[in-house]
Amino acid sequence: MSYSVRDGILVNIKKNRPYKVLFDYVDGSCYINDDSHKGYDHLVELLSTLKNQIKNRHHTSVYENLEAIMFNFIANYYNI
Repeated sequence: MSYSVRDGILVNIKKNRPYKVLFDYVDGSCYINDDSHKGYDHLVELLSTLKNQIKNRHHTSVYENLEAIMFNFIANYYNI
């Protein structure tokens, strides 16, 4: 995951064995390649909401919120 003022929000969730991109979000557009869908619709909704709030916030605040969203998603849906 990353966030920059120039590129926006970028998120990739990948699987190592076999290598596969399960989810890809690039500043508003998303690609879901996981048959289970594990709550990706809700994740896209949260990321889109964060994207819409970027103009009014400092970049470190946006990144902290992005971290929280992703860590909560991974903990909830991948049982970590």
